[in-house]
Amino acid sequence: MQFPDKIMNMVKSCAFCYLMCRHYCTISIVQRMNQSTPTGRAMLLYKLLNREIQLNEDTAYVFYNCTNCGRCYIACETKISNPPEWIEETRYMLASNNMIPERVKALRENVLRYGNTYGLSEDKLLDKMSGMEEVFEERSDTLYYVGGDIRSRHAEIAEKTIELFRKLLINVKVLKEEPPDGGILYILGFKDEARKLATRLIGKIKSNRIGRIIVSDPLAYASFKVYYT
Repeated sequence: MQFPDKIMNMVKSCAFCYLMCRHYCTISIVQRMNQSTPTGRAMLLYKLLNREIQLNEDTAYVFYNCTNCGRCYIACETKISNPPEWIEETRYMLASNNMIPERVKALRENVLRYGNTYGLSEDKLLDKMSGMEEVFEERSDTLYYVGGDIRSRHAEIAEKTIELFRKLLINVKVLKEEPPDGGILYILGFKDEARKLATRLIGKIKSNRIGRIIVSDPLAYASFKVYYT
């Protein structure tokens, strides 16, 4: 694996740093293992890049054992390194070299095949929309993008959100066939496939002349606000 100089400088900064981010990491707080800290992951990556250790599935999974929440960067006193950035780059390198853990591959297949991480084929939102079907035909330039995970398993969130819009007299449109935003694939390292999904969704948004987007899914929000820019 080879990384740009910017990424390598961040990895080195984290690998040889023993400041306070370990106490802010949402994973290490629970697991209490060094490899669960930003420093531990950086040290592991540094050793991999210097061929001091061999890569296997368990080692690869360490780089997926991160929520990308960014608390480590917030806690960083130097702001020299942004761990989520080099972790995402590491995942992309792992995906490009087909070194992805099987459980991560399963998530990818679920998103590509079903549009959600759960692998559920049923769109429960359609069942919840009894009496509110007109939102699919609404000509509003405001889109309520639900997201595959909410549609398939937590449709009640979308149902209550649409009811709230109605009470506030806000007209929104919901796509009956909603392409995945691709955000989860992007942070898992499947950037090329994520871009294809994003292109498809953006095309759908443009064809419906949408000017404003409202979301319930935080990862979908990150896709529109961060990854699509």
